[in-house]
Amino acid sequence: MCKQDKKKKRIYRLPPIPAYDIEGTESWLESMAKQGWFLSGSGFFAGVAIFEKGEPKAIRYRLDAAPKSTGVWSDGGGEPDEEARAISEALGWKYVASRGNFYIYSSDDPAAQEFNTDPQVQALALDLVRRRERASLVSTIIWAAIYPLCMAYGSVLMMMIALGTGLFLLGALLVTWAACRSLVQVLHLHKLQKQMRSGEPLTHKKDWRKRAVWHKAEPFLFFVLALAWGTGLFQVWSANVTEEKQQDLKTYRQELPFGTMEALIPGAEFEWDDFGLGNTIEVNSDILAPEVITLSQFGTLSLEDGAAIEGALYVDYFETLTPWMAKELAREYQVYDRHKNRRHYQTLQLPDLGVDYAAAYTAIFPTVILTEDNRMIRISFHQYSDRNTMPLEEWAVILAEEFKAHG
Repeated sequence: MCKQDKKKKRIYRLPPIPAYDIEGTESWLESMAKQGWFLSGSGFFAGVAIFEKGEPKAIRYRLDAAPKSTGVWSDGGGEPDEEARAISEALGWKYVASRGNFYIYSSDDPAAQEFNTDPQVQALALDLVRRRERASLVSTIIWAAIYPLCMAYGSVLMMMIALGTGLFLLGALLVTWAACRSLVQVLHLHKLQKQMRSGEPLTHKKDWRKRAVWHKAEPFLFFVLALAWGTGLFQVWSANVTEEKQQDLKTYRQELPFGTMEALIPGAEFEWDDFGLGNTIEVNSDILAPEVITLSQFGTLSLEDGAAIEGALYVDYFETLTPWMAKELAREYQVYDRHKNRRHYQTLQLPDLGVDYAAAYTAIFPTVILTEDNRMIRISFHQYSDRNTMPLEEWAVILAEEFKAHG
């Protein structure tokens, strides 16, 4: 007759208390044991506790500050060493699992000596945990500070519009949320350490039900928002890679709020050029910038005497909510170009163009930035031939007039 091993019945529970709450975790695990559910040796996976079914009984659980990281990639797989296990078993305590920065021990012997009876010794062990959490807090705060600056050389507004204001703010919320999490944890551990240094032991009994609903919902809500943020970032990246929003400029029929190469020499014959880069236009919208246009135009202006001006025109146009935003975008684009093209960057002189703000510089190609009221435009004009060229002072004036005329 074949014997079949019956698998133990398991349940999975979201902890109703955070990992750093020593007394709350102990009290919750003990209440589960009284219902016949005992923490499995698998412990916690992805923040979820794994329990196995047994006969209900009173079991004491104790959390002990781990002297090293409890991660699976750390020394010993994040578990206590053999000596620590032997000492705890000699006292009647069995190692069960780990959670966060703590080892979890259990004992069903009511006569077993209390685990770690000296509060001041416990305070010293807890200090190691607090230091690790403090380092984590500092790291999180640094990320919170550099999040708006990363990949944008300080161009926060530019980055917000490029990513989408909603997506950018969601990322900022998540970073701030993580920083607050770490801060609360550090403060809680500091309070416990201060209590134990004064010689006052932990009670090991705590009403964990008061904020159980929030502590269960908070990690789930954070995960959902983080997933939404990651999905949004992927969609932005995918749209940029596939260029799904780009249109053929040659067939684009909507009126543009600025001039293109055809406006540089009225009456001249314009011929489109394609060098594999394409003549494209992309139109977007954001909360802070209701109209955003990115344009690349390649062509040749043929003159009556047979001369020709060949070039490429690159335009970034923004209609923002306020004039301040337009000027801030102009400043940020200058900062971005200066950092991105340090070797080629050089300030250029411009005549009075009659706009609210104007600046010119070389950033690989001659570039002009203009603002008028709540509109900003960045124009780069690269001319291929040295024989027939239009000076910056001339084409900047023409395109500035076109820019103002469409305001």
